[in-house]
Amino acid sequence: MPPRLQSSALNREGDAILKYHLLHSSILQSRFAKLCVFMFLFCYVLNTLFSLHGGLWSRILPFNALIFVIVLFPLLIFRKAKLAVVPKVEHSYFRYVVKAAFSSSTYQTLAVYSLCAFSETLFLLWRSSTNEVTIKPRSFEAARLNETYVYMRFFSFYMAFVYTIVHLVRSYDVLKFPSTFKPPGPRILSRKYFLLGSSAVMALATTLTSPLVYLIFRRPLWLWSVHTAKIFYTLHYSESYYQFPFGIFLLGLCLYTSLFTFLTWEVCNFSFTVYMTLGPQHRGHYISEYSSQPNVTLISGLYDDKRPLSQIVAFQELVLISYEEKPTRRKSIFNDLDHKVPLWVEICNKCLEIMRQPLTTLRPPIKETQNQLETTNLHVPPLHVPRIKLRSSQEVLKYKDNDRANRLLSATQTTDPAISKLVEEKISKLKVLLSKIQDSGTHFLTKIIDQPIGLPFRQFLRFRSADIVANPYLFTLSVYALASFLIHSLEEDSVGIVQADIPRILQSYCEVMNAMDQYLADPPLHWADPDTKPGPVKPGKLENFESSLKAVASCLKDILIELNPYLDDMDLDPEVWEQVRILRETMTEPTDI
Repeated sequence: MPPRLQSSALNREGDAILKYHLLHSSILQSRFAKLCVFMFLFCYVLNTLFSLHGGLWSRILPFNALIFVIVLFPLLIFRKAKLAVVPKVEHSYFRYVVKAAFSSSTYQTLAVYSLCAFSETLFLLWRSSTNEVTIKPRSFEAARLNETYVYMRFFSFYMAFVYTIVHLVRSYDVLKFPSTFKPPGPRILSRKYFLLGSSAVMALATTLTSPLVYLIFRRPLWLWSVHTAKIFYTLHYSESYYQFPFGIFLLGLCLYTSLFTFLTWEVCNFSFTVYMTLGPQHRGHYISEYSSQPNVTLISGLYDDKRPLSQIVAFQELVLISYEEKPTRRKSIFNDLDHKVPLWVEICNKCLEIMRQPLTTLRPPIKETQNQLETTNLHVPPLHVPRIKLRSSQEVLKYKDNDRANRLLSATQTTDPAISKLVEEKISKLKVLLSKIQDSGTHFLTKIIDQPIGLPFRQFLRFRSADIVANPYLFTLSVYALASFLIHSLEEDSVGIVQADIPRILQSYCEVMNAMDQYLADPPLHWADPDTKPGPVKPGKLENFESSLKAVASCLKDILIELNPYLDDMDLDPEVWEQVRILRETMTEPTDI
């Protein structure tokens, strides 16, 4: 039994009902502290090797790691506050750009990166002439504003702006979970070339494009800087330019600064993702094992929909338990009948709930047939609705001289059949006219969207299909965990509690697989998506959707292989039995999950 974690969230009754997210939060705090230590050492080594200033002792002493405190620690705090698991998907690039442009989160990200870039630029060039606000061209003249200083402040903001776009495009706020759990060191080292190459490309692009952007905004930036500097310094009365700041030395300095800055940001963001996705094991034990009732704590994590990260980690632990070589934990779940609702029933219900979520979107709404409507109408007594008394135009209108309104009201409320027929014809013509206007507008917009200029407005199928499986990773975990528990129950379930749930589990697997197959065979068309044609979807076009479908099909096949000797005695629905019969004819050997 592992030692219990010391948490301030423990209640007075001990950890008998300790929630999963409390243990997970304590472990995340420990991992975040290790991340800070790692980034501190990284900054120390990087500054010691590539610093432009300082002697031997200043390089050896940890003064060079001060850049972590002033640059990266605020970024880590910001990443922790904006932590997300499920990405936000829009149906078109245009809607994504518009929402990002008017989102407060975007401006918060830009503000954090701007602060970090400004601080890092000052720290890297604190002994350089570029940090001198004023220069004195001649001893007898008043000081002038150093335009190189202005350009470096602009360049720091430009770096933050470029990396904010990269941050949003790559969705750094959303954690990306690995397929296998590895220690943080090997995972970070495996991406060293990608991080270095990505930083070099961004640094080179930023250094080369920054002078062009600066020339566009040079005049307003210069005037604003001069007026601001005159508040603190005594400057020359002239507001004209003194010296053009660009040169080979300045470009080299910008390249060095941007490469250093982008590399620290890239390593920081990737390391944060690595440490926050280390999995459900801590010091060789599962997170739930730090509680006195590990199974109850695990169940609380599975049902914690308000904390998606803790829920995903709980499902990761459930999958690892289901594939363990030692059956001790699985047997404790199967044989636990002391609770009002057995643990297995709670696990099964939650897995089925997540697995059946795509059916709410893929299944069409149930429509009553004509026979059902007639049968229903036979049993419903007639309703006696009193006649509605129509008010005259004089009672409704405040102004009697409004002849046009009087005629309209009289035409709609009159009992004269001739006038009523005239109004009906006008309304019918109006409907036809509106339909023609709508068709012509749709045809015009379709022509625009077919052109390259309409690419940002297209609603691609992969965007429209992202809502079907909102969280593919959680969906896959629930599918694998449920299948593995069901297979191992044949030998480890001594109580027989799993047998009653086998028919509905098979039915859910079959229904989900059939619905997803039908969607890929005939996806819905949209007038704003000219790329989607009638017929099956090409393989690889919907990666997340196809991977979810493969997980369901693979697990269902493995279940049927293990349950093959017992299927004939099960009470299955005719549709499920037909699907099972077809799969039994095609399967030969279990697949690797």
